[in-house]
Amino acid sequence: MAQNALGVVYLKGIGVTQDSTLSIRYFEEAARLGNTNAYYNLGTMMKNAPRGKQDFAKAVYYFEQGAKQGNLSCSYSAGYMYYKGLGCTQDYIRAVKYFMSDEKGLSPSSQYMLG
Repeated sequence: MAQNALGVVYLKGIGVTQDSTLSIRYFEEAARLGNTNAYYNLGTMMKNAPRGKQDFAKAVYYFEQGAKQGNLSCSYSAGYMYYKGLGCTQDYIRAVKYFMSDEKGLSPSSQYMLG
């Protein structure tokens, strides 16, 4: 959790100079150590980077890694990427599988996308 928190600190420049490269290093280390929120943060960084620096394929990769480990935000985000065809071939069937991966009940966002 600490590595992920440091990634957020450097991403947002909270009490330190903002540094996305250092932020990515901390998120990657947190993910390697099993923090699934770090996968979500990495995917979101890649998806929402400034125009021209976005890497949708990496975003899909990170979201899928987190989804495999049960992170519901990653599942929704991977589904969204497949729904839109961002960084991957558009695939509604795969998108639905990601949206429906919450065994305890669908998130409102997933319900919306399925509708």
